[in-house]
Amino acid sequence: MVYFSAIGKYIAESGGPYLLAENHIVEKGSLKGFISGKNYNRCKRVHQILSLSLEKLHFKHFLDQVDPSVI
Repeated sequence: MVYFSAIGKYIAESGGPYLLAENHIVEKGSLKGFISGKNYNRCKRVHQILSLSLEKLHFKHFLDQVDPSVI
């Protein structure tokens, strides 16, 4: 729970929670509990979804930067 709370402090102002709320992964009323790490099961699932989406964005950015002949 402390780990999720610490991660929540880093992502609170990043726009990630806003994206989760807009895509109905977490309801707007549950964002505070998500950021503060109060609900273990919900936080575990949502952090995995957010992590995967950021990893995909990072990989897409990498592919845009690499020379196509190398790929």
